[in-house]
Amino acid sequence: MSFDRLKHLVEKAFGAPEQKAAPTFPYDTFGLDAFLSPATISNVAVTPQTAMRVPAVAAAVNRIAQSIGSIPARIVRTVDGSTVAATDHPAYRLVAKAPNDRVTAGKLRERLAYDALLHGNAFAFANRVGGRVIEIVRLDPHAVSIQIDTTTGEAIYRSTTDKNRILDPRDLIHIQAPVSFDGVTGVSPIVLAREAIALAITMEARAAKLFGTSARPAGVIQAPTGLGQTEIDRAKTNWKASNEGVENGGKTPFLSDGMTFNPLTFSSVDAQFLEMRREQTVEIARAFGVPATMLFELSKGGLNNVEHQSREFVNFTLAPWVSTFTGEFERALLSEDERDEYAVEFDTDALLAVDTATRVDRIHKLRAAGVLTANDVRREEGYPALPDGDVLGSPFTTSNSNDTTTPASSDSETVA
Repeated sequence: MSFDRLKHLVEKAFGAPEQKAAPTFPYDTFGLDAFLSPATISNVAVTPQTAMRVPAVAAAVNRIAQSIGSIPARIVRTVDGSTVAATDHPAYRLVAKAPNDRVTAGKLRERLAYDALLHGNAFAFANRVGGRVIEIVRLDPHAVSIQIDTTTGEAIYRSTTDKNRILDPRDLIHIQAPVSFDGVTGVSPIVLAREAIALAITMEARAAKLFGTSARPAGVIQAPTGLGQTEIDRAKTNWKASNEGVENGGKTPFLSDGMTFNPLTFSSVDAQFLEMRREQTVEIARAFGVPATMLFELSKGGLNNVEHQSREFVNFTLAPWVSTFTGEFERALLSEDERDEYAVEFDTDALLAVDTATRVDRIHKLRAAGVLTANDVRREEGYPALPDGDVLGSPFTTSNSNDTTTPASSDSETVA
């Protein structure tokens, strides 16, 4: 009897089994990271721990996470079409200053970004008392499992440390990596680029073994014709004693019996190996969406394109992350009615610092166009406000004079 026929008879007698949500477990849940990680062609297990030992991966992760943590954030309110800081909102301190009494707001966002980059998903718990969020606490990414309801497609969050308790999505801030195959569970760039990272690990290990044991021959010893085995063995023993190993590297060997030493030059194979290692840095930069110059791969970096790539990093790399943080913070901290008036704002302009000449030129143009007041500029530069600094007008023309009793002289009067 076939399996399908047997299954049909069982379902007819006892009913079809109940369809349950399919659980998704993180790799580190049972401490078997290397065992559960997908195998790579290089036969290297790529986990968050092993991947972070690759300098290019560590630089990319640090660059994104630390940038997100350094961006100033606040809750703003729309008043007459303009946004002002909503310092009176109960959640303003949680976003701008400190989400709890243990970490700052920037450090919390940085830690959540690390979790999402390394594991694909990051979680924080919004602790409510009387309907008001009083603190935000980071959760270990392995303490929450995600299930997808096969009927509705909605996410079900369960605590893996509290008897599989279902967590209320309204109290959970879920930061997922930009790539997601099901729309709910984020996929870490480390998982997507595991083959490229595995190749970088393999080449790093090969280089370490090669130079760690001085396995690459520095040259060839040429013996004269007719030399006996005894002389050859003696020369070999002397060479090993004086030149083999890292501690003896660079010492001058002594050759006898007419032997000569012919050094080996840098071959094209060596040059190709260095080029492959450089290309892996570029490949990892692509996987994380970070300009290669930010990973200190400066072979094609110049003054102009480095500045341009810094703007691309903010506009294209950080923008999806900032959008996710903004949406999740607004969903957890603002009620449905408040979202029409309040919003969470990240000031990404703080990452685009410019030189003094460019900054002064910008201020000059905005003041001349009547966009900024003197006090707006002084606040931006960290200076105290002036009593008469809120007048909106250009200081570079005479048309803003408050004296309206004396009309402007005409050309004919001036001539006269």
